Amino acid sequence: RPTPSVMVRIGSLTGVDHNRLAAMTLDGWAIAPGDDDADRLAAKRWAGRQAGKAWPGRVDVCALCLTEAPRPQLPLIWMLGWAGACPRHGTALSGRCPSCAKALRLRGLNGSEPIDLLCGRCAAPLSDAGALPAHPAVLDLQAALVTGKRSGMVVLPGIGALHWSTTMALADVLLAMIWTR
Repeated sequence: RPTPSVMVRIGSLTGVDHNRLAAMTLDGWAIAPGDDDADRLAAKRWAGRQAGKAWPGRVDVCALCLTEAPRPQLPLIWMLGWAGACPRHGTALSGRCPSCAKALRLRGLNGSEPIDLLCGRCAAPLSDAGALPAHPAVLDLQAALVTGKRSGMVVLPGIGALHWSTTMALADVLLAMIWTR
C-alpha cells in the first residue's frame, strides 16, 4: 500500500501509468488490523512466536509459477500473508527453500535492486521446489477471502455476507478455539 507520493514517484521514474501501478498494489482493498500478516490464519500466529517478535519479509511462493514465468515475479496474492495456495496451479505455496529448508524471506522491496528469487542462505533457485496439491476446500475458501478482501464483503456458504473486518474477527475467534495450547 504505497502512499500517493510514492506512487507518483514510481510513476515518474518508470513511466508506468498510475492506474496500472495501482492495480499492482493492495490500494483500495479492504483492511483489518493485521490481516496481511504472515501466518495470519496459522497456528504459528497463536503459539509460534514471542510477543513483539516479527517475521518481516517472509513469503510463500508457487514453484510452478516461478518455473513458467520468463521473468520471475511476485504475484499480488503472494503478498497476502495468509495465502496458502496457488489458484492457477491448485498447489500449496511453499515458504521454505527446496535445498536447505530455510524460511524464504524477501530483501527490502525498495526498487534499487532486482528481486532475484533465490534462497538467501544457499542461493538455490526457488523454482526447484516441489509442488504439493492443495485441497479443493482450501482453494475455495482462499478464493472467497481474496474476493472479500478486494470488495470488502466476504460471502461464506452457510453463513452469508460479512464485512471484511467481521470476517477477520470471526477467523480470530474460531482459530483461537482451534489453536489452543
